[in-house]
Amino acid sequence: MTQARVLYEIARRRHPTAADLGRDLDLDPGYLSRILRRFSARGLLHRIPSQADRREQLLALTPRGRAAFAPLDARSHREVAAMLRRMLPAAQARLVGAMRTIEALLEPRASVSPPAFEPLEQRSPR
Repeated sequence: MTQARVLYEIARRRHPTAADLGRDLDLDPGYLSRILRRFSARGLLHRIPSQADRREQLLALTPRGRAAFAPLDARSHREVAAMLRRMLPAAQARLVGAMRTIEALLEPRASVSPPAFEPLEQRSPR
């Protein structure tokens, strides 16, 4: 579960550092280091030297890493969509509002754009 979360965070962020991930996910640095080493050994992770601080390395998924992440991401989307389908559009909107409140309380300084959301009943078929 932790490995999937680390993979998710690397995929969703723009070049985080190991320190960023460790702090934000409250992970032991040694444990996180072992996870990142395994990702690198499997060809899932690319490390980029930071221009601002040569001691830091920015993390990014390789094409192989993105391919490994894709099924996890798709399954997560399906599971969330299934939960949302059981809710009326007004309840979905309330849920998203509550999630924004939680995010603002936990990360008041974060410059995260709000999630793209529209009630499922109003979506056009793909």
